[in-house]
Amino acid sequence: MTIYRWASACLLSITCAATAAEFKTIEADLLASNRLFCMTGYDHKPIGVAWESVKSSRYQPQSDGDRIFSDTVSRRFLEEENKTAFYNGAKYRVLGKPASACYDYSAARIQRMAGYLKV
Repeated sequence: MTIYRWASACLLSITCAATAAEFKTIEADLLASNRLFCMTGYDHKPIGVAWESVKSSRYQPQSDGDRIFSDTVSRRFLEEENKTAFYNGAKYRVLGKPASACYDYSAARIQRMAGYLKV
């Protein structure tokens, strides 16, 4: 399954089942976490460094007792996106691109998904 088919299936189910606020939460998480994972790859650090940081905020119960991303589809989608960002960061370093390429990558992923889904 391509990332676009995966993204569309995931995000369509999210937008159908979630409120606009929840979708914005996922968008904000993806923007920040993709930057973190991309920079981790760029700096040649182990991917586990980024996972620990993200897990503590993404999957821990919130003040209302809810986990933000408790459903499996959202969780798998975000984790696959983050892995891709990590490997892209490592690739950018090898290609001699500046670290700011990670910020551009993260913003572009959000824009492509939003444009693809027309949200």
